[in-house]
Amino acid sequence: MGGEILENPVTTERVEVLVSTEESGGERLPARFSLRPRGGVAGTHYHPTRVQTFEVESGTLSVRVGSTEFSLAAGETATVPAGVAHDQWNESDEVVYAIEELRPALNFLEVLRVVFALARAGKTDAKGRPGLLMTSAITAEYSDCFCLGSPLLRALVALLAPVSSMLGYRAQVRALARENTPAA
Repeated sequence: MGGEILENPVTTERVEVLVSTEESGGERLPARFSLRPRGGVAGTHYHPTRVQTFEVESGTLSVRVGSTEFSLAAGETATVPAGVAHDQWNESDEVVYAIEELRPALNFLEVLRVVFALARAGKTDAKGRPGLLMTSAITAEYSDCFCLGSPLLRALVALLAPVSSMLGYRAQVRALARENTPAA
């Protein structure tokens, strides 16, 4: 639902959903995103079938799209094509606010709910990344919308997918998604 707020205490991300996936019919997921000083998303990743746009409202957002690194100031926008690895962080001393949108939305909000819940539970490293078995389960469950940017890590978590599933990690991912989805 629009108005849902997700926070990651490790990465310092805050995401306020402006229009829910359900409200947009799965077409888009716009959200107000903020990142505290020295914060950043959990790492380089890409969305195989989604286009992501950033429009900075205030502050300066550092972004890497493919091999190009740049900064976006208030009023500036950037688009990340589907399938292109990207990363974002805040090098400044002020909070960055931006409107981000994914098209189509599909189930990307579930990925955020799961990863942010793991961070709140202390089950990520200092950069907000879950362990390899959990990451393997997350990427297997949401491979249509979220992939790791590093080819080596992608290969490693793909090899671990059957093990993580046998050990119950994939079931844990599904349970976290259910537990952290607001009631309609």
